[in-house]
Amino acid sequence: MEIVGRPDHNDHRVTAAHLSALQAMASGPVEEQSFNVSFPWNGFTSANVEAGWLRSAYLAAFARLGYRYAFRRLFAPVRAQIADPQGEHITRFYLGGAESPPTRRAVILIERPRSLRSVAVIMGRHCILLPGVHADSDTFYDRLAARATWPPRGRSGRFDGKALGWPTRPLLSMDFGPEARGTASVIPGARPADH
Repeated sequence: MEIVGRPDHNDHRVTAAHLSALQAMASGPVEEQSFNVSFPWNGFTSANVEAGWLRSAYLAAFARLGYRYAFRRLFAPVRAQIADPQGEHITRFYLGGAESPPTRRAVILIERPRSLRSVAVIMGRHCILLPGVHADSDTFYDRLAARATWPPRGRSGRFDGKALGWPTRPLLSMDFGPEARGTASVIPGARPADH
């Protein structure tokens, strides 16, 4: 173990007293010296972190797709998971460790495999799966929970879908785009995904 001081983060008098005490310990018999190091728990858990990524993904999808997408009843467990990170409202939604540059941002409509039709929100190496825009999306999290393997893998580790682009402002495309009027079945600006 190496102990390094941070003079810029501490009062110089406290730092000097600490170094003096360590030097006194180092000059005495080793068997008579002891000290304790403790690291206080600050509430960090992987569940809290994953719920944070879920919240970010939900907000990005809402900005991109709109109220008609994000306020559907099937998002109740998503909102519950965000509000109660330690609960098990949805058990599978987070895909971490993806090979992706840290600056990558994308919202992708996953089309195939059919069992994973969803909205994937990618933020660096983090990928969150949200229910898709399809009629069968109300059973999405039940289908994820029933999968024999997790994380899911498409053919050759890839999924087929359409990239929607990252929202830099509220686009609300399902509320105000052609599909809101029933004249188009594809979200405007969608292109084949590179995921």
